[in-house]
Amino acid sequence: MSGHGAVAADAAARLAASLGYALEQVDRISALDVDAARASLEGFRADAAAAAGDAYAIRIWSGRTPEELAEALAGLHARMVTDAPAAGLDVDDETWDAARLARTETELEASGNRILQAVATHVATGEAVAFTTLVLPADGRPAYQEDTLVHAEHRGHRLGMLVKAENLLQLGRLHPGRTRILTWNAEENRPMLAVNEALGFVPVGAEGGWQRRLAAAEGGDGEASDGGGAA
Repeated sequence: MSGHGAVAADAAARLAASLGYALEQVDRISALDVDAARASLEGFRADAAAAAGDAYAIRIWSGRTPEELAEALAGLHARMVTDAPAAGLDVDDETWDAARLARTETELEASGNRILQAVATHVATGEAVAFTTLVLPADGRPAYQEDTLVHAEHRGHRLGMLVKAENLLQLGRLHPGRTRILTWNAEENRPMLAVNEALGFVPVGAEGGWQRRLAAAEGGDGEASDGGGAA
């Protein structure tokens, strides 16, 4: 357990604990009033762009990822497992490539969702080094702030704020009727929480990641983990 955050000691939590699961991580669920945030977005983008300087460029788009960025963006998705805080949870590496990214985006669109993305590229190498994704359900429900990641080697340049502000501005231009966004962040992920708090996200709930450790096999020396979801 990271020591950050808490969940309600409700029936679901008591059941998980009685079955031997331990609360290993708490995610903060936050909401953004897009209308209230809109007046500050240009300023946040300008400040973040100044911090990033000429070393980085921004690309934004609606829909599927352009072919020339697909492999690099797939690599960033794979790093969501290794780079994002996991607290006490055991997590497995994931394999992402351009084909998996295309399948994921195709499935989202086939379900009626719209996808808005912003990516920061490193000018010297052309590599995508930060990204953020907004998913807009077709039925008018709140938009979802999905994955956001800054490559570990490129942190400290306010790229997280830059891509998020750019994508929120894109949302306002293309979908002005969308006025609420929901997102989830690990409570120990202070850098990303600080970005969200500055933008105007406020806590509306909490979600727990539960895990039970099992013997790998009778008489064996190893351990296996039975991961849980939210409670």
